[in-house]
Amino acid sequence: MGFPSPAKDFEEQSLSLDQLCNTRAPSVYLMRYAQGSQREYIKPNSVLVVDSALTPTSGSLVVVTIDGEFSVRRYVLAGGVVRLELLDEPTKGRISSDDALFEGDWPQFFGVITQTMAPH
Repeated sequence: MGFPSPAKDFEEQSLSLDQLCNTRAPSVYLMRYAQGSQREYIKPNSVLVVDSALTPTSGSLVVVTIDGEFSVRRYVLAGGVVRLELLDEPTKGRISSDDALFEGDWPQFFGVITQTMAPH
């Protein structure tokens, strides 16, 4: 029987994607974002951690499907109106729940972006 090494307290723990991003939760997905966003400091080909169980709050970055394609938008709630804005051009391509501003099927909400990981 001996004494534990004093260096044991300084050993580096291994990194775990599960612990950092909670990827074992069934509602968490990893998605590659080819486009990126200069305004949001998201580099092209970054990996997004998306949680489909979260409810977005005003200002959240979200993933929605529009005409069957995934799109990253900013969720904005103002005066009871929901707007989904493009990240780098918020006034262009805006989708609003106000009928005067939006025609067609409302985009399907997929999840809230909780983290971004830049490519190496």
